[in-house]
Amino acid sequence: MRKLLLLITIVLLTGCTASPAAQPAGRPVIVLVDLSGSTEAVASTYRQYVQTVIDSLKGGEHLMVLPISSTSLTATAAVDVHFPAFRRFTTNEFTHGRAMKKARDEALTKVDALLTAPRTEAALGTAIIDGLLQARDLLGGQPGTICIISDMVEDSDLARFETLADNEIPTLMESLGTRRPTYPAGTRVHVAGLSAAGGHIEPAQVLTIRRFWETFFAEAGAQLVEYGPEFHSL
Repeated sequence: MRKLLLLITIVLLTGCTASPAAQPAGRPVIVLVDLSGSTEAVASTYRQYVQTVIDSLKGGEHLMVLPISSTSLTATAAVDVHFPAFRRFTTNEFTHGRAMKKARDEALTKVDALLTAPRTEAALGTAIIDGLLQARDLLGGQPGTICIISDMVEDSDLARFETLADNEIPTLMESLGTRRPTYPAGTRVHVAGLSAAGGHIEPAQVLTIRRFWETFFAEAGAQLVEYGPEFHSL
């Protein structure tokens, strides 16, 4: 009996947790980063936005970062990092803090590689909608957080938002067909970066583009929490 009590005490003090194979997948946090031609000059600003997302994580998340370009539909995650969960009665606070720092450093190193990689001419478009279809699949049927770092100007085979008119939004939504995602209830969407690409869109067009995305996410079953130049509600 005394040996059993000693073993329990050691487990509690050292903060032993289940093996990695037994850990849950974690709440998905998906970051879509615009790597189209107009964003190359603001890579450092976009890096700060990604760091804001990473710094907001408390543990127990599965972070995935994907590029937005003309090949968004087939892009693989440039960052795929699990952040360790904190369990109140079994996790050692110091050990958890150290593991979180390691996960943050790993994620940021991969983000830096993504943002500084040469941009290929074949991938300079802006297929945001296809990236959001990818995000749906990566959620794996569970609610999560989607953070988009972009000026939100779609420029793909689906649409050219620089000339989108308000009365074209319903027709465009209908034309998306199978490339129109539906998200699990409770999915939250945050958008930052509207001003980072230089404000090359007229204010009236910015409002039209915003109305499209408000419609898009409402019909997709996701809550658009914020839509602006920076993240404030993570």
